[in-house]
Amino acid sequence: MKQEFINLISNGVSLDSMYNQTLQNSGIPIIRDFGNVRKRSFSSQWQFWEDLYKNNCIDSYENYLINPYYIGAGNPDSDIIFIGKELAHNPSNNPDLFFLESISNWYLWNEFIKNINFNSVSLSNNSPPNINNLIQNFTTQYQYCPLNPLYSQHINSIRKVFYGRHTWKKEEKIILNSKYSNGILPYNKNNYQFSTNFFSKCFTTELNCVPSKNKGIFIPKNNPRVGFIFNGPMRSFINSFKYIIFGCKTYLSKMNDYQSLISSRFNVQLSKNHNLYRCKKVSDVFFSDNKLVIVCSQISGAARWSDSDLSLLGQSLL
Repeated sequence: MKQEFINLISNGVSLDSMYNQTLQNSGIPIIRDFGNVRKRSFSSQWQFWEDLYKNNCIDSYENYLINPYYIGAGNPDSDIIFIGKELAHNPSNNPDLFFLESISNWYLWNEFIKNINFNSVSLSNNSPPNINNLIQNFTTQYQYCPLNPLYSQHINSIRKVFYGRHTWKKEEKIILNSKYSNGILPYNKNNYQFSTNFFSKCFTTELNCVPSKNKGIFIPKNNPRVGFIFNGPMRSFINSFKYIIFGCKTYLSKMNDYQSLISSRFNVQLSKNHNLYRCKKVSDVFFSDNKLVIVCSQISGAARWSDSDLSLLGQSLL
């Protein structure tokens, strides 16, 4: 795996401690207790989380449970990273996915790499050959694998809506129109193996840590998530990708001079006449000799992306 990702996971011990500290600082006894339980086995964490749900604590204390240091999902060895607005789950309606996708993200990445000894393995070509079995076995043990979330039973609701309007379907279409389409099959209920789905060709994360239930709430000032993305250890990992796609234009526009921030943090310069400006949803294109950074509208059905714009974006990943 990329050294930047290994470093990020290694730093995750301190990041996870920082998250636990926010739980301790909540001043709410049961939330502090959850911080202590997170130091125990995964099964203990899961049981405590189930108790939180049964006692209606997740809905009541959601803002105290949000984890600004989650890393994301997909292939960390790929060339493409999508940075969206926020995770699509609703903690009240799908608390298990909130726990697995966000709160336990670093823990699950760490366990996956540690258990399967992935430090010296490259996933750029979907190796090792038994990758699908490794992911499936890990998912059976932990209920979710961030390398390929589609194996998880908790994504069943997502599978049902994996249609044209869904963000994943839009991102898949971008991949299918790019040079990275080889071996990738359009998603259907019988195809969610890592080696043939779009997660093998990209990594996905979010700019905001507040779930979609509260979408539109993004305050960049003193936001630990923004610091994590642009100034923290996550920045080096993001910078390791050849194509960085910020599908969160409305949130970036709330930040002070985001164009200069992107230029300085990712060593790129703003283009004034790139071919991608033909795409109506693209607002900014930055480049260097080996990198392309794209700022565009949210990649979802709500943003009304046309097939031609998705195709143009995919074709730009040269």
